[in-house]
Amino acid sequence: MKYAFCYVSTASMDLNETILKNLMDQTLQQNLKNNIKGILLFSDGNFFQVLEGEKSFLLQLYSKIEKDPRHQGLIQIVGKDISHGAYDSYETRVLEEDIKYDAPKLLEEYVKPLKGMD
Repeated sequence: MKYAFCYVSTASMDLNETILKNLMDQTLQQNLKNNIKGILLFSDGNFFQVLEGEKSFLLQLYSKIEKDPRHQGLIQIVGKDISHGAYDSYETRVLEEDIKYDAPKLLEEYVKPLKGMD
């Protein structure tokens, strides 16, 4: 059964550029390897992630994320069964300071796939 969850959290430590790049690259590779679709965004010390995939795998993954010391203040926004997903692949992105001025366009870009989620 397909499942989707979305959460936000705050990084529990300052992540320098190298640590953050390694984290994003590792997450991207692991999720592609496990046929997980969605997006991971990082901005101002906060994570936003949407994941879609096999329910049993995602529930185990969410349990790991809850215990991950790099996250604090984890809030699950969505957690539900889906018949089809909204994302075609998996993507990671660090939102830089200069991108924030384009926030309305950026928000639409990342919210648009969610309209396809049942």
